[in-house]
Amino acid sequence: MKNGHMIACLAMLLGHLVVQLPASFAQDRAFESPRPYLAVDANGLGEIYARCTAGGTLVYRVADDKDHLIDRFDWYCSRFPKKLYLISVGWTKGRPDIAIYRPNNHRIAGVDPKKQGEFDLYFNGQHVRQFTTQQLVDLGAALKKPSGEHHRLYPDNAVYADFTFQGYDGYNARESGGSGYFSFRMSKGNIVLIDVATGKVVTNPYPGSENRSERQDK
Repeated sequence: MKNGHMIACLAMLLGHLVVQLPASFAQDRAFESPRPYLAVDANGLGEIYARCTAGGTLVYRVADDKDHLIDRFDWYCSRFPKKLYLISVGWTKGRPDIAIYRPNNHRIAGVDPKKQGEFDLYFNGQHVRQFTTQQLVDLGAALKKPSGEHHRLYPDNAVYADFTFQGYDGYNARESGGSGYFSFRMSKGNIVLIDVATGKVVTNPYPGSENRSERQDK
């Protein structure tokens, strides 16, 4: 019995490892494989989530019996090196107001920065605005070629804008009375806010801070 029990336990362990192994290598293989990496991304509270598959992206609201489909998109967002971000910022006509930041994780060598999208914004199922690599450079991001993690994911002659996506800015949303902003820190150190519903850019959101000029909206 002891030997049989040990064999059974070993079989279960090996079965678990076999199932888990592909997931542990998903990041390394995502760029090489033409098959999309299936994933779910949720907002901070977890009641709104996006399911990304080869067929597109579906946004749901968690419910008691069956989750409610809210928005449907025909695009797929890969997860590396940056992943999709979504947040519910209020309610309109019985549905949650959902803002989505969709990064472009695909690069083609030799593309003009003015024609390469860095990310797209969506609000309540509608496309709001795309920002190109050059637009981000003009806002303070450095134009870079792949190195380190990006070198593994992007072609050698590709370019990208160097910035950090910081998530949702609710403080400035209360000040302006709007739906809020996505916050970005450029490689030069300046903060840029982008209205989640309109795509309008705020280049100097904190005019009272040291070494910052007056607030400017674009």
